Amino acid sequence: MRTRADRHRRSAVTVFVGVLFSLVVLAAIAIWLWFPRRAGPRRPALPRSAPPVQAQDASKAAPSVVPMRASREVTLFFQVDDLPYLGAETREVTFLDAHDLAVQLVQMLINGPETESLRPTIPPETQVTHVLLDTSHRWILVDFSSALQTNHPGNSLAEALTVYSIVNTLLYNLPDYRKVWILIDHETRPVLKYHLALDAPLSWNAAWIRADERQALMRGVANHGTH
Repeated sequence: MRTRADRHRRSAVTVFVGVLFSLVVLAAIAIWLWFPRRAGPRRPALPRSAPPVQAQDASKAAPSVVPMRASREVTLFFQVDDLPYLGAETREVTFLDAHDLAVQLVQMLINGPETESLRPTIPPETQVTHVLLDTSHRWILVDFSSALQTNHPGNSLAEALTVYSIVNTLLYNLPDYRKVWILIDHETRPVLKYHLALDAPLSWNAAWIRADERQALMRGVANHGTH
């Protein structure tokens, strides 16, 4: 027959075990929250509330100070005829700052080449909605509309030429940055269409540039000192 002391001890043990179990559960939750799970590189968040990239209507804005604009020659990369390579096209552009230059570079790629021997690499219905220059990682994040994926032909060669026309164009002309992360509709996609991975930022890749242009372009990259 249990005495009152036995019942008291059993009750105390039960309470102690319950408190200990609760502390273990709370500690496990705290550790899970404190240490981030790393499934891959983390990209900076895009400003979802920001409007799409578009030209400013001069009639709606009359700044008291006119910003200084710079002019320079840039190099764009498009497909060479039906060949599995990218060829260079140079143009003169006027821009406000690095962000404005990045936006113009991507828009010129969408608009297509001016040289007859070159072909576009991006579906013409594509829109660029955001461009973010991440100076901490030295990444350029470019967010495209869904047409980049849905209107793309989707074979592995075409996907590679599309991606590296964007990556190489941005990194060649903006040498302070090391990688480009391509997003679609504000999201990281596993692949462009079926083949080429877009789940992480991509580096400059000279292998896709036509051999007779590669050496001269690589000298330019070496002078940049960043790739």
